[in-house]
Amino acid sequence: MCLQCDGMSRRQVLESFKDVIRRDGWSIQFVGGDLDNIPRGYTVGLTEVNHPEILVTGRNIEETCAILLELALMVVDHGHVLDPGMELGLHSRTVFLAPMMEPAKVLLTARALYGPRLSAVQAVWVDDEGRFPWQQAVPDVLTQPIYGMFTV
Repeated sequence: MCLQCDGMSRRQVLESFKDVIRRDGWSIQFVGGDLDNIPRGYTVGLTEVNHPEILVTGRNIEETCAILLELALMVVDHGHVLDPGMELGLHSRTVFLAPMMEPAKVLLTARALYGPRLSAVQAVWVDDEGRFPWQQAVPDVLTQPIYGMFTV
């Protein structure tokens, strides 16, 4: 489901995001992977409630959306503030919220809507053995590139 691939202009795509954000409070932008790019998804709209947007990398669309949905609902529906450095046990997996230093390079739709107001965290997920990338003998940064910073 690529709006631009379906013939919409970039301006029309951004207007569509604005409409969804007005209606639902937030949206998800998913970018499918290929041989050169890891799939990623991120929230668009949390900036409206003065909260960082949230990025997930390296999961398929279903898992990405499940993680983002659970996190975004904590913010939008329950008023939680998800701070960088938090570790959260979600229904799907445990994540660590790493602050992103340059979110505008990765969250392009959010950048187009929010410009310099944009801030973000990356929800870094544990592998099937319950380890974060920095806990693995050989960190799997090809599956889950880390755009944020973390402290061990």
